[in-house]
Amino acid sequence: MEIARLVLNKWKLLFIALLAGAVVGGLYCAFLLETTYRAEASLYITSNESILSFSDLQLSSALTEDYAYIRI
Repeated sequence: MEIARLVLNKWKLLFIALLAGAVVGGLYCAFLLETTYRAEASLYITSNESILSFSDLQLSSALTEDYAYIRI
């Protein structure tokens, strides 16, 4: 019962401490941690044939140059 009464009496202080901890943790994650994962993907537009030739890949590459390169 004493612990519950102490928590109820100091709820504002506990809330401020939790909020400060969340802000400090968020800032740490946003500015001090290094990125450890990076992915990159390419998309080739081809016909429905199962065998691809080099000219098919060149054509696909030329077709995709019309679109903007998207990097996330």
